[in-house]
Amino acid sequence: MILKTSDNRIVLYTKGADSIIEKRLRKMPDNDEIKVKTWNNLERYASDGLRTLLLAKREISQKEYDRWADSYLVFHNS
Repeated sequence: MILKTSDNRIVLYTKGADSIIEKRLRKMPDNDEIKVKTWNNLERYASDGLRTLLLAKREISQKEYDRWADSYLVFHNS
């Protein structure tokens, strides 16, 4: 989902399986405590047979949005 905030920032939100989202995350230091705890919990949930979804967001520039919108509209208007 792409939203424009009240202060005119453009934010991209996505959700997906941990294995897919992890590949798309900006690399964080390996010793980052939150990252370690999160992945440990995800592994524990998976070993219990549970499925998980991760949420991610990123601010995008107007230029990035325009490039995406142009290709999206061309594809969906044809």
